[in-house]
Amino acid sequence: MYEAFYEDPHRFYEAVKSFLGTGADAVICLTFSWLIQNGCLNATELTPEDFVKLLKEGGEEARNTIISSFSGAPNGISSMDEGLLRGHEHESHA
Repeated sequence: MYEAFYEDPHRFYEAVKSFLGTGADAVICLTFSWLIQNGCLNATELTPEDFVKLLKEGGEEARNTIISSFSGAPNGISSMDEGLLRGHEHESHA
C-alpha cells in the first residue's frame, strides 16, 4: 500500500474512494491530521484538507508536495514497538 501511495498518490486516492465512497475524504483528512499531530509531516502551511485536494488533483507537482512533506516515523513509535515486542516475548515464554 505504501508503494502505491508513494508512486501515484492520486491513484491511491481513487482506490480509497472506490472502497469508501463519499467517506474517503473524511478518512483521509483524519489520517493526515494524525500524521501532522504525530510529527510525521512537516505541514506548517498545509492542512489535512490541502492534502486531500493534492491527492484529488494528482500530477507530479502534487505528488512532490505530498512526498516532500513527510518527515519520518511518528513520535514515540520506536519505543512503543519495543514495549510491544518485549510484552509479546514475555508472553511467549510463559
